[in-house]
Amino acid sequence: MSTEPKRIRTDKMTVKKIGTHNGTFHCDEVLACFFLRQLPEYVDAEIIRTRDAALLAECDVVVDVGGEFDSKRHRYDHHQRDTPVGPPE
Repeated sequence: MSTEPKRIRTDKMTVKKIGTHNGTFHCDEVLACFFLRQLPEYVDAEIIRTRDAALLAECDVVVDVGGEFDSKRHRYDHHQRDTPVGPPE
């Protein structure tokens, strides 16, 4: 049990959302979500498990679902049809 005091949430605080697919979990999205939650901006992030594009669009970062790899928009799916070539921009 942590000895750190709990942080108080206010209505003005927005909880970050990490989107990933629902259904059977795989090591890749579990690891991605774990690593993201180690970062200060995602430590309290809610994990949204869905394949609904409208719900994923509301997420701050999406991993392993959506068929899109776009680091500028924080979309990281390695299943996309068009694999990025070359170094990241």
